[in-house]
Amino acid sequence: EGITTLSNVVESGLGLPAPEDLARSLPKEISGDDFIKENDEKNSSSVQSYRKLFTGFGANVVTSSLDVLEALGKKTFEKLTVKEQGSHKRRFIFEPERGQNLSQVLRELRESQEEKFVDDGSCMVKRESTFIEFFEKFGGMFHLEGLEMLSKNHLKKITIDKRREVDKIFANDLVNTLEEYQENDTEDFIQQLKGILLTTALPYNVKLGSVLIDSYKRFKERSENLPVTGDEIFVLFLECLADFTAQSVHSVHKMGQLLLITETKGNLEAFSHFLALVGRQISFFSNYFAQYISTADNSFEEIDELVTTVFLAAGDAFSYVQQSFRLLRPLLVV
Repeated sequence: EGITTLSNVVESGLGLPAPEDLARSLPKEISGDDFIKENDEKNSSSVQSYRKLFTGFGANVVTSSLDVLEALGKKTFEKLTVKEQGSHKRRFIFEPERGQNLSQVLRELRESQEEKFVDDGSCMVKRESTFIEFFEKFGGMFHLEGLEMLSKNHLKKITIDKRREVDKIFANDLVNTLEEYQENDTEDFIQQLKGILLTTALPYNVKLGSVLIDSYKRFKERSENLPVTGDEIFVLFLECLADFTAQSVHSVHKMGQLLLITETKGNLEAFSHFLALVGRQISFFSNYFAQYISTADNSFEEIDELVTTVFLAAGDAFSYVQQSFRLLRPLLVV
């Protein structure tokens, strides 16, 4: 199945609940009518999750955008699963024992989407291929792979009893979706970040946030002179979002390295606050750019699709950061 399977799995983006969380309330294997029934039940909650992100926009834009999301929601549960080889049953992706890495999926998705974009120039396709390109350009892929390696190697050294502790770390943070972190006090982002890092119990803590602060400053500078057309604003949004997401993963990677060097557990509450702050900032990015796109000189249909895709991209970006925290968990077990 190769690239095609991976592409189908994550085609609707990675801004979805973690598979292990869905697994608690759903059977590990689903087939036939049971799968269709469970799929339909999940559609509603998936679309409702995105509804909250549209708060504050004009009714005309929102209503039609939600129609698009309704169609996307019908595929949500299916995209979380792949067929078992030689069987009609399905299993969840990203199960640790399967050896699946997010970085591998992103690389293969980018290649498949680049081919697809030749025939289909929609912003839904553009969002996935362009965002991943920017994410890699800003070093996100490098640090994600580095974190995957650290996590995998350290997990091998943890006893079976200790491994049970891993799943409990950030349990609540990793089931949250982006609407749980709506923007507030974004003007204080730098001060909030520095304050949180000071409480991590890690050395060089303030320096951990330097790349993230630089990314935030780049956004502030570029947002002062936005392009005119919705398409140009959308591409700039993807670039700023990918930059911030990559630097967030970079920071988490550095946290992992410091945890290994110092052999300290670190302050779990501080790490949770870091994730929440990043989520609020990503929420701010999406709302800020969507507001400008909604006033651009484009057709209603184009604006409708662009605004929808902005929020989907933001959800994807936050899931990348959540995945980096998922990888950090073994390093927090002493």
